[in-house]
Amino acid sequence: MSKVTNYFLVLSFLACFSPPIPALAEEQNENGKWSFAIEEWFSRADAGWQISFSNSGSSGPGKVESELTFERINSPITILKGSRPLGSDWSLEAALGIGNINSGQGTDTDRFFPLSGGVDVFSQSKQDLSGDVLLLEINAYRRRNRTSNPWGLIVGFLHYEDRLRMRNGVQTISGTFNGDSFPLVGTVLTGLDSTYDFYWTALKIGTLYEWNTLKRLSLNGSLSLYPVTVYYGEGFWNLRAGTSFRTAAPSFTHLSLGFGFEAKLGLTFLITKRVNFGAGYRYLHLKAKDGTYTVYPSNGPKATADLDWAEVTRHGAYARFLFQF
Repeated sequence: MSKVTNYFLVLSFLACFSPPIPALAEEQNENGKWSFAIEEWFSRADAGWQISFSNSGSSGPGKVESELTFERINSPITILKGSRPLGSDWSLEAALGIGNINSGQGTDTDRFFPLSGGVDVFSQSKQDLSGDVLLLEINAYRRRNRTSNPWGLIVGFLHYEDRLRMRNGVQTISGTFNGDSFPLVGTVLTGLDSTYDFYWTALKIGTLYEWNTLKRLSLNGSLSLYPVTVYYGEGFWNLRAGTSFRTAAPSFTHLSLGFGFEAKLGLTFLITKRVNFGAGYRYLHLKAKDGTYTVYPSNGPKATADLDWAEVTRHGAYARFLFQF
């Protein structure tokens, strides 16, 4: 992390004190005008988390790991953006993105690592995913001059959510642990309707670049680091509400600090002086580690264990129209 952080700090310093830079075509806003953009991010995501705790039951001493992975989360996001110059060097942009999760697969895997060695995967199930996505961004861009040096600076804020719903569960691995037997392989988990929500809040710093390849066409990109990221997650396991967990949501929560990065590369075509079209590819990765898992049992006080990690990767092509007023 230290080398990556230093790299971004150096680039950001150079961007602040380098010769004047042009506006990124997708953010271009001349003569103090407002601009409005509508963008479709044809993205999909993969996400997951893992908790661990010590075992002292009949299966013997050791460590238990419970891992949830959510793969092929198909969820295009529609993003609305508005921007306004702040003086001659800076501009401010706000963005709101929403989307529906229309497909995906979740996998819930439980493992036991006895002190004697080896590993026992004693339970696994798979579920269908649905849900929704929310994306909020506020970014400030520094662009000192629009005719020379192609580099620029980004500082900003990101809030990102994946709210998942798990249904149609099927047991795929079955075993015995601490004297408890799990459903047989192939058993349908009747009535499964659980939820898990990822919430990421992060500060951004990065660099942007534009190369005017032709009179109306430009190549643009950005590379950003999220050095300060707060992760919060909460789940409600409906089939275990009232037995293992309390009946009210949430059944458990996650809290941790993390980091992330984002890369974006695209082309922008100037249709008219006030309208342009852009298309490209965007990649976002966020990860948190060494956090706290808090569980709310059906009886007794809340308890805590280790949140080993949580992460999400979202990527896909995008297309955008920008209008200036």
